[in-house]
Amino acid sequence: MNDARDRLAQGDVGQAIALFNKVKSYRPESPEQVLMQLTARCQIADILIKNGKTKEAFSELVEALKVSPGFAGAHELLSHLAQWEPDLVVECWRRLVPILDPASRVKIIHRINAVLTTMGALEYNPITADILGLGRIILDSFTAATEHIRLHSDKMGNLVGKTDIWSHMASRVHGDFFETVARNDPTAIMEYLNALPTKSIGVGIQRYAGHEMLDARDPLRLPRLQEFLEQVLHLGEYLGVLPVDNTEIGQKDKWKDRDFDEIVASIEEKLGFPLIFPKVFTRQFGLKVRNGVVDNRATQAIYTASRICALLDQAGIPRSEAKVLEIGGGMGTLAYYTTKMGVGEYHIVDLPYINTAQHYLLGTLLGMDQISTFAYPREDAKVSVMPFFKILEKPDRYFHLVVNEDSMTEINKEIVDVYIEQICRISSRYFLSVNHESQAELVYQSGRSLHRHHRMIEATQGKMTQLYRFIHWMRPGYLEELFAVR
Repeated sequence: MNDARDRLAQGDVGQAIALFNKVKSYRPESPEQVLMQLTARCQIADILIKNGKTKEAFSELVEALKVSPGFAGAHELLSHLAQWEPDLVVECWRRLVPILDPASRVKIIHRINAVLTTMGALEYNPITADILGLGRIILDSFTAATEHIRLHSDKMGNLVGKTDIWSHMASRVHGDFFETVARNDPTAIMEYLNALPTKSIGVGIQRYAGHEMLDARDPLRLPRLQEFLEQVLHLGEYLGVLPVDNTEIGQKDKWKDRDFDEIVASIEEKLGFPLIFPKVFTRQFGLKVRNGVVDNRATQAIYTASRICALLDQAGIPRSEAKVLEIGGGMGTLAYYTTKMGVGEYHIVDLPYINTAQHYLLGTLLGMDQISTFAYPREDAKVSVMPFFKILEKPDRYFHLVVNEDSMTEINKEIVDVYIEQICRISSRYFLSVNHESQAELVYQSGRSLHRHHRMIEATQGKMTQLYRFIHWMRPGYLEELFAVR
C-alpha cells in the first residue's frame, strides 16, 4: 500500500493502479487486510473520478463495500468520500446503501445525510433599515467600551494587560473583524456578522472554523458532523428521550433503528421549542434535519440552559425572578436559550469585540429593545451585554447563579483569580462551570508559551464549596462542576 501511495504521489498513476490492484487481489485473512483492500479500491476510485470515469469508480466502490458490508466498512468508505463533490457522493451512496447489512443501514444513512446536506442550508433576509439601526448600536457600543478601557485601565487591575489565548486570537486570528470595525460603517459590520460562521471571528466562539467546514473537501468536516450527531443523541439521553446504552452487557446504539428526524422531533417535544438554530446567518455548518440545521453550539447551549433552569428550580427560585450572569458569552447562544426557558434576567460580560457577535445574535432574535449595551443601557432589558470590566460594578449578592462555559480554564490565571473573587461577591448561590482541564501547553508561532490551562477545582479552592463534579453528558473531555458561594 505504501509503495502504491508513493507512486501516486510521484505522478506515476499507471504503476500506482497496478500496485493497488495487486493489494485488492489478495484474499483477506484479517480485519486489517480487509481494511487495506477497501482503502486500495477507494484510491483507485479516486483516480478514476479524476479522469472522468465515474461509472467505473462507482463499480470499484461497490466491490469495496462487498468486501466489508458492515458498519465499519461503510464508515471507512464514508470518511473517504467526504472529499468528493456532494453530487457524486449522493449518486455513489444510492448505489452503496442497498449492499449494507440491515443493522448498519439506518446508522450509516444518518451519517450520510449529515455529510451531504450541510452547505448553504440557511439563508438570512436582506439587511433592512431596522437592522441598520442595530449596526449603529453595535459600532457605538464597541467604540465606547474600547475607549473606556483606554482611559480607565488603571482601575481594572489584572483584568487588562495580560497575555493569553484571547489576546493571541485578537492580534493574530481575528484581524478581519477589526478591519471591518475601523470602517465605522453600520452596513459593513452587519454584513460581516451576518456571515459570522464564514469569518475568522467564528474561530474561538464556534470551536471550528466555519469557513473551512463549509468546504466539502475539508478533511475535518466529517469528523465534526459525526461529533454533532453524537451530541444530539446524548442530549436525547440526558432528556430521557433515548435510553442510555449499557456497553457492559453489549448494548450499543439502541437508537439506530429509529429515524433521526423522529429523534429530533421527540427532543423538541420534550423541550417545548425547536432544536434547530434560528436563521440569523447566511451560511451555517451543521446537521441537516427535516426543518432546518442543528448547530453543535445550539445543542450544547440547550443542555447548559436546561441545567441552569434545573438548578434554579431545585433551589426554589422562580425562573421569571431569576438573575443569571455569564462570564464569556460566545455568540450569545446560551443567553438566548436560557431566556427562552423562562429566566427573567440574564447578563453577559465579555471582551468588547466578542460583545458585537452577542449584540447581533440577541438583537436579531429578541429585538434591540430587549438588549442593554454599553453605549445604550436599558434598565428594563431582558438581557444585558456588557464589556468584561462591568463585572466590577455589579451589586453584591445580586445574581442567583454565575455560569462560565468554554473559557475560564483557558484564559490567564491572574484574570481568572479576579473573576473568582467577583463571583464570590456578586453571586448569592451558585457558580456553574462547564470546562475542560486538559493542562495543555499553548505554544504559538513565536515559540513562546502563553500560559498553561488550569483547573476550576484548584482556582476555587478555599473560596467556594464544590457541590458536584461529573463528566459532561454531551462532550467527552469536558466537566460540569457546581460550586456554592460561601
